Amino acid sequence: MTVILASKDLSNDSIYIGSDLLSSTEYNVYKKTKIIKKEDKDGNLIVFAVAGYTWLVDYIKNYDLKIINDVSHSPYNYIKKVLFCMYDDLLENALIPIYDEEKDTCSNIIIIYKNNIYSIQSNFAILEEDNYEVIGSGYPTATGAFLASKMAGLSIKKSIESALKITIDNNKSCGLGYEIYKIKNNEIKLIKSKEQYMGVIN
Repeated sequence: MTVILASKDLSNDSIYIGSDLLSSTEYNVYKKTKIIKKEDKDGNLIVFAVAGYTWLVDYIKNYDLKIINDVSHSPYNYIKKVLFCMYDDLLENALIPIYDEEKDTCSNIIIIYKNNIYSIQSNFAILEEDNYEVIGSGYPTATGAFLASKMAGLSIKKSIESALKITIDNNKSCGLGYEIYKIKNNEIKLIKSKEQYMGVIN
C-alpha cells in the first residue's frame, strides 16, 4: 500500500526519489517514512526504499551493513551480497519470509547505490534500471503521471512531485503526504515534504 518513484536526473548528475507516507497493518493506518539511509563499510551511501512490508523497513534500519566486508568494485555484486546476507539472516532467525509467490507481481524494494538504481523483485531477483523505477500499489498511476509530466517539459523533481500528488489523489491505498529526496555526491537531502491529514480511509 504505497508508491515510490526514483529517477536519475542527467542534467545535474543526481537521483531523485519520492514516496507517499501511508503504511498499514491489518488493524491500523499510520504515517511512516519508507526511505532508509545506510552506509557500506567504506562510507558509501546506500538508500533503500521499501514498498509493502512495514516490518522490513524496521529490519533494514537496524541491519548493520558494515559487517559485510567485501565491498566489491561492482555495485551490482555488492548489492547481491547484501541481499544474500539479509536473506540468510532472515532464515536463520526464523523471521517472516520476504518472498510470497502468490503476490509476486511487482518490485518490493528500490536500492540506490553509487549512482545506480536497482529494483529488487519479491523473489530477490535484482534488476539494474536505466533511468527510473516505480514500485508499490500505486505504480500504474504514478508511472503514467511521471512520464506525462516529463513529456510536458517538467523537471525530474517536479515530475516526481506531480506523479505523487496525482497518485495519492486517485489511489486510496496511497496517501498521508509525501517526501522527495535528492541524492548527489554520496549525500541524501530531503528537499520536499508535504503532510496530508486524513480521517477514515475506505
